[in-house]
Amino acid sequence: MRLYLMRHGLATKAARPADDFQRYLTPRGTEEVTAMAAALARRWGDRPLAVYYSPALRTRQTADLVREAVRNVQGQVPAGGALYALSRPDWAPLAEHLRELAAAGKVADVVFVSHQPFLERWLADLAKVQLTFRQSAVAVLDYHEDAVRLAAYLTPAWQGDV
Repeated sequence: MRLYLMRHGLATKAARPADDFQRYLTPRGTEEVTAMAAALARRWGDRPLAVYYSPALRTRQTADLVREAVRNVQGQVPAGGALYALSRPDWAPLAEHLRELAAAGKVADVVFVSHQPFLERWLADLAKVQLTFRQSAVAVLDYHEDAVRLAAYLTPAWQGDV
C-alpha cells in the first residue's frame, strides 16, 4: 500500500486558541493544495484511493481539494472521511485503520491529511526519517506493517512523477 501523509495547506491564524479547529485555508494555501492535488491525481490515475482528514476545518478543506482533483481524473469521488485519530499523536489507531483497509482490499493508496507535529513524529517513528513538513507537502510511503520506506517527499513546487 502507498500511504501519503499530507500536511494541510497554509491556514489563517486563530483569533483565540479555542478557535484552532475553525481555521480555514488562505488563498495561497488553497492554490498550493490545488496544484499538489492535481499532480497527485494524475499520478494515481485510476488506482483505488481513500482520503482521510482530521476534524479541523483546514484539513477537511485540503482533503476536499484532493478528492475533487481525483474525481476530475477518475470520474468518481474517492472513499474516506474524518478520522479523529488524525488530530492526535498516537499512531496505533491509524495503523489499525490501515490494517482494516488492507484486509478489505478496496483501496491501493491512502491519504492522511493532518497537522504538525504529528506528521513529523509519525514519519520519524515509521520510516526513521527526520524532516520538516511544510504546508501542502506530502510524504509518500511504501507502507507495510513490518516495513515502511519513504519513497518521496513532495512540496507544492513538485509537478512530476514519484
